[in-house]
Amino acid sequence: QFSKSNIVVHFWASWCEPCVHEFPDLIEMTNKQAGKTVVLAIAEDKDLKEVEVFVKSFPQALKAPYFHIIWDHDRSFMKRWNVEKLPESYIYSPDRKLAKRVSGAVSWTNQDAETF
Repeated sequence: QFSKSNIVVHFWASWCEPCVHEFPDLIEMTNKQAGKTVVLAIAEDKDLKEVEVFVKSFPQALKAPYFHIIWDHDRSFMKRWNVEKLPESYIYSPDRKLAKRVSGAVSWTNQDAETF
């Protein structure tokens, strides 16, 4: 289904202020791209309740068909990708090659973000 989509693996946490600020942009970007980009938003919170409370503030995240929230309960994803600070994103092209690594918060809805 997503074989022709870019994939953004995005590491974040509800307690991370820059993560909170860029979260709506990520959702908007996936909605604008309408299937061209899929976001796997990997939450690094220690407790699932923290993720659930946070997501209630962004109900559009639950309605976005190309935006998926994953709770990294044991931080195994974070370790596997060698993520040291949040937010951090890995952008994969449709052929599943790493196109770009983004460390820190960015505006996902501006022209530069759409280019990469």
